[in-house]
Amino acid sequence: MSDSHDRLAAVDAAVQFFNGRPVNLVLHAGDHVAPFAVRRYESLKADWRGVFGNNDGEREGLEKASLGRIQSDHLVLEPGGLRILLVHRMEDAGPILQEDPSVRVVVFGHSHSAGVEERDDGRLWVNPGELCGYLTGRSSVALLDTEGLDVELVTLSPGPAR
Repeated sequence: MSDSHDRLAAVDAAVQFFNGRPVNLVLHAGDHVAPFAVRRYESLKADWRGVFGNNDGEREGLEKASLGRIQSDHLVLEPGGLRILLVHRMEDAGPILQEDPSVRVVVFGHSHSAGVEERDDGRLWVNPGELCGYLTGRSSVALLDTEGLDVELVTLSPGPAR
């Protein structure tokens, strides 16, 4: 997921959605915005990790509220042996991918536009869209099967935006 922008109803809907699925790890590609929203992820059954986005000004508070799960602008993880790069802005991935060519999946946000693309270099690029639904009117997340590299974009129904 990405771009929750403090919309608590959407955060709660995402937590409920992920808790109802066999999910091992939840990723957030930035723009949490405030620490109070991040505390809602404590209800997740799965572990989670996140990165900072361009609207995350209170970084120290976010790091503390996330219990260290948010610490930087990018993160490389290896769930099930699959190397995944988590960044907020797609354009920030380039230098990291040059340093680590073994990354197979890039998860990013920022544009608020959900999409999945397999590029010529064999990497899968996943933008789960915006959790908040403020710009597109659609609150969405993505599910990634790390074995088959199948991605499902899912629309959530958190109720009206305020």
